[in-house]
Amino acid sequence: MVKNTHSSFSVKEYERIDIRYRLIHVKDKDYILDYSNPRDLRNYFMGTFYYKNSLQWKAYDVTHCREQIPVIKDYYKIEQRARLIEGVIGILYMINIFCFPKSLNISYLTYDPRIRSNWKLIIMILLVISLVLIFILASLKQYQLPVAKDEYLILKQTNYKELNAKDAAESKFYIRWFYKIPPFLQSLVAGVLFVMGIFIFGVIRSNFGDLIFFVIYMYCVIFLGRFLFFIPAHKNKKYTILEKGEL
Repeated sequence: MVKNTHSSFSVKEYERIDIRYRLIHVKDKDYILDYSNPRDLRNYFMGTFYYKNSLQWKAYDVTHCREQIPVIKDYYKIEQRARLIEGVIGILYMINIFCFPKSLNISYLTYDPRIRSNWKLIIMILLVISLVLIFILASLKQYQLPVAKDEYLILKQTNYKELNAKDAAESKFYIRWFYKIPPFLQSLVAGVLFVMGIFIFGVIRSNFGDLIFFVIYMYCVIFLGRFLFFIPAHKNKKYTILEKGEL
């Protein structure tokens, strides 16, 4: 039996092994996290199954064989550059659609009134995109763990309630209700409202620029959020390592 030797810590060092597994370094230990299994539908759409998929994960102690584990070289730098490029493109696009004249404005240049009247077709397209993405990711070859799958510990967030209370105290009065509902509902409600908001905005404006950026692209980011973002590394979150029987 492996004892819980860590009280509370932040996850700052991590590397990506493949679409499913992440490697983290905590003090003097290395762990593989079973983080985002594409063959488990609960890992799609950030916000669903929040407690099981956003507050705790299976962790395998691989300290003894760390050097044998293949990781994507410089993944963290690649990830940061991709987010920077994504942010710059998003800002430039927003400046274009809200500040540029009609002759140079993507919203006006790609306007098509048929988009608004065919919103049901757009929903069907999003569903098809979802199925295709699931099929592609589920078909990817996955890393074979160097330890038995039943020999796992649990990486669990320890300060969720404290952070939630702090956010509630600092929020406006008309949003505090949000922090009083269960954690799985918080993320689900936020995700649903966001998807509905970008869908309505993108369809009502009825142009291909907004349709691609606000509807299709943003939908895919939310749908694949688990595979794109590493939640344990988020600022201020604290974790501990537990044995299965300590949950």
